[in-house]
Amino acid sequence: MKWARLESLLVSIQTAKQQLEEQQAGLVELMEKRDRVQYEIAEVEREEGALGEQLNTVQREIGGIDSHLRAKQEELERTEKGTAKAVEEIRELEKRLADDES
Repeated sequence: MKWARLESLLVSIQTAKQQLEEQQAGLVELMEKRDRVQYEIAEVEREEGALGEQLNTVQREIGGIDSHLRAKQEELERTEKGTAKAVEEIRELEKRLADDES
């Protein structure tokens, strides 16, 4: 009877030991997975930072281009007004010349 009880106890110990080893293996696997995920998160955060810097650079460039285009548009408008005024003066002079010749 003691042997049977001892055998049962040994089987229980062996089963508990096996379960513990399986749990440890699972825990190690989970810890490795956690480490991989943390590494991936860090990589994504680094990439996000780099992309944020690129976005800021592009936005500054766009702002500079926009400002340049506005300045050119204003210059064009002034030139068009000056040209229109010059054309009007030329026509007026032509009319005066035509009137003087008549």
